[in-house]
Amino acid sequence: MKNVPDSADVQMSACMAISNLAPAVGNHYGSSGVGWNNFCGIDMSLVSSSPSHDSPVISSGAITSIISAMEKHPQHKKLQEHACAALLNISTLGKLEVKAVSSSNGISMLLAAMINHQQVVEIQANACGALANLAAVLENRETIESKGGIYLFVCAMTAHRTEREVQKNGCAALRIVMEDGLFLETLQELGNVRKILEIASIDFPLECKVNADFLLKTLNNGGSSPSAYFVW
Repeated sequence: MKNVPDSADVQMSACMAISNLAPAVGNHYGSSGVGWNNFCGIDMSLVSSSPSHDSPVISSGAITSIISAMEKHPQHKKLQEHACAALLNISTLGKLEVKAVSSSNGISMLLAAMINHQQVVEIQANACGALANLAAVLENRETIESKGGIYLFVCAMTAHRTEREVQKNGCAALRIVMEDGLFLETLQELGNVRKILEIASIDFPLECKVNADFLLKTLNNGGSSPSAYFVW
């Protein structure tokens, strides 16, 4: 990737390869299983601090290469799709990888991809999922909110109401960012958010009901979360 930064096709293929390799890296090195997908279906008991090994994903420069490719080719749909998927998979590996992505401007690039490609389902779903993972770190929640992330999550869910992965990852991202009633006013300002959450809960009960109902209760309680999860 570093040798041919101007070739969008090369960058896209590399992002796709990294996306496919990341889960195998996590299995080999004993991933701590960030995977918020109890928000989306994975056991939250897997969540722990990262193992004490050097992350090959970080040491190889894969994260910075992906983000550089996203910066250089913002309008290339397939590159952005595979880059978002790669960051999603990398950010499930552990705390070290989450912090490496966020410290390398990953949050801004994921949000930019959502803005630039609002009608691309895969980009919206992958970016929401990656940002949900990054939001496990408290300061990342503040960054995501300040850069318009809450609005973009709701926009994605509104534009793609029948897309399971967008609804699942959108609900997950909103829930994690909104833990402990943070940024309630931001969510309340989005007039259609209750309806969107209600629809997600009904249409995709296995993927969305827990998170959507949590958010609806938070809205109805005026910011007092019905339960708390975790923070790094």
